[in-house]
Amino acid sequence: AEAGYPDGEGFPKLTLKLRSEGPAPTAVAQAYASALKDTLGIDVEVTNMDFKAYMDEMNAKPTQMQFTLISYGMDYLDPSNMLGVFLSGGRHPWSNADYDALVKEASAFLGDPGERTQMFQDAEKILVDDAAFVFAYHQTPGDMIKPYLKGPSLEPDANGVAAWHWPGFSSFSDLLSGVYISNDVSDYRQAPN
Repeated sequence: AEAGYPDGEGFPKLTLKLRSEGPAPTAVAQAYASALKDTLGIDVEVTNMDFKAYMDEMNAKPTQMQFTLISYGMDYLDPSNMLGVFLSGGRHPWSNADYDALVKEASAFLGDPGERTQMFQDAEKILVDDAAFVFAYHQTPGDMIKPYLKGPSLEPDANGVAAWHWPGFSSFSDLLSGVYISNDVSDYRQAPN
């Protein structure tokens, strides 16, 4: 009502665009659309676009995206990886000079790690306070692996399991070519009743 749209009256219909998403993210988008209608009276249409068409709209200068739900994953374990996505001039219209300065300074900082972390946290606070983006949820994968499956793709590393995080995790992952059934497979067979 304070914005001049009591109960959403007169507010233009929004289109929430998705990037060729599967059932789970689509359901999340539908839930957001429903919540906006129920709480603010704003009509939101959810559209799941072809990957290329979506990326063309997103990468246009200025971006053609008004409202979107998109997932991001880390390419490497450092705050600069995710916070760098939101620097001015990216695939979004948001811009904040203080944010940019903090992220760039922290990214190049070689001093005390605690001080560097604080710089990134200060930048993150600006990002959240400006409400430029809404960070909706974080997926946590859960996988069960038979004990007789072995291979370099399944070896633990500092970030979990080698084949299941960036870099390298994608539809082009070498997971299947890097896994084999070990010689001790018969040790895991259940005895007949």
